[in-house]
Amino acid sequence: MLKTPPESLLPAFQLGPNLCPDYRSDLGDSKRMLERWVADSHFRDLCRQDPRGAAAQFHLRANPEELRPLWNPNGQRICLTALSQDPNQALSLRRYCAFLLEKFQFLERMRQEGAPAHPAFRAWRQRQIERCNSELASRKGQFLVHAPFVLELGLGCSVGCWFCAVSAPKLGEQFTYNASNAVLWRDCLAAIQEVVGETAGRWGYCYWGTDPLDNPDYESFLLDFHRVLGAWPQTTTAQAHKHIERARQLLELGKRHGGYLDRFSVVALSHWQRLHDAFTPSELTFVECIAQNKESTEPKAVAGRAFAANRKLAARGQQELVDERLTSTIACVSGFMLNMVTRQVSVITPCNASQSHPDGFYTLGSRSFACGPSLRRALLDLIDECMPLSLGHEHNLSFRHDLDYSPESQGFRLTDRGQNRSFGHPAWAQLGQLLSQGQHTAPQIAEVLSERLGLSWEESFYRLNQLFDAGLLNERTPSDPNQVEKGPITYE
Repeated sequence: MLKTPPESLLPAFQLGPNLCPDYRSDLGDSKRMLERWVADSHFRDLCRQDPRGAAAQFHLRANPEELRPLWNPNGQRICLTALSQDPNQALSLRRYCAFLLEKFQFLERMRQEGAPAHPAFRAWRQRQIERCNSELASRKGQFLVHAPFVLELGLGCSVGCWFCAVSAPKLGEQFTYNASNAVLWRDCLAAIQEVVGETAGRWGYCYWGTDPLDNPDYESFLLDFHRVLGAWPQTTTAQAHKHIERARQLLELGKRHGGYLDRFSVVALSHWQRLHDAFTPSELTFVECIAQNKESTEPKAVAGRAFAANRKLAARGQQELVDERLTSTIACVSGFMLNMVTRQVSVITPCNASQSHPDGFYTLGSRSFACGPSLRRALLDLIDECMPLSLGHEHNLSFRHDLDYSPESQGFRLTDRGQNRSFGHPAWAQLGQLLSQGQHTAPQIAEVLSERLGLSWEESFYRLNQLFDAGLLNERTPSDPNQVEKGPITYE
């Protein structure tokens, strides 16, 4: 392991376990100080008065003054790139900013490499990425990786967070690692890899409305995931403070099998203390600790139980009602959600939480399966049903419901969350008017444009597909009146 050159910035994510110990420790110390700032109101009060004294009281090695641009930016916009490259800033600050930038680059890598090999699935997922960047605003959309699949190894969750953004039910049956289940698990992983491809198959994970540590055999399933798919999936748990040694061993397993990043969700200030007492800052350098405790400065996603709580409190006049265009989601999958207990697979994709989709994601179709081959058939059938490669001819087309359409003399404008997209051309003007009515199919629109403007059908469909590929048209969801929901079909 090389010694860190003085004043250097190293690619921490790329080096991973080979990162110099002193560099990793420096990152971990900075991370811990900033975690305490976000999580603990008492520490924030002390830090504002006496930064060094506050750090000493909480046994923090980082110098808060050196990190001040991140915790007290004085109303200025934080630019990580500029801070990381500014030679006048402290080296610890520059290193930590470079580390954060690497995390963003890693998210983009996950997004890019998560693109499925199947053409229709790949095109559909890209449309959902475009839609979410607009519907959820780019700042939220850029943090969604749109994983191609997720697997649940049980029913429900034992933690019971009041704000759970996917409304996880109480803990139920768990998928145990016995001989028959192990065969089924590996066969299902192989089926997923066959459908989504080897590269995308590396970017799924094994929890959703569940906590991984509720399953006593979680690590055994991850080892098979690694054997079959060639990657170590990310873990997010809210129970690391309860299972310190198990969490430590899980992190060590990930380190040995090429894992990149894990997450501890921390829901109480006392849990922070337990984690900080049990793990050194260096040990948690590559673990994102998410401050979900009530003293945290981090806002909760208005989805799931938090969405329901907002509606209830607003009805009592105790809280302002959050507009459905300004709610949120933590759903980060545009693809398949499988549950190994119920043997059911669904197609899901993120959306803002709403009365019709309170947990912040659409469920577009579901199937049941019994074995690996039947799962493969179910996946391909769901792709055919839910992921059209191009515009269909049989359904009326319209703009997304969250977009505001404004006609203009030579085209039209679409507005959402303050973002404007303008389309300027007489053909766009006619096309926008027809789409705003939501009463015409693609062939009918092409016919009207042909009659009025002499536009060829090819040109009309080209323009329609431009809007379709950009995620601006309303793809049918279960809330659409023209879509008939089907019960799960079972494949034996």
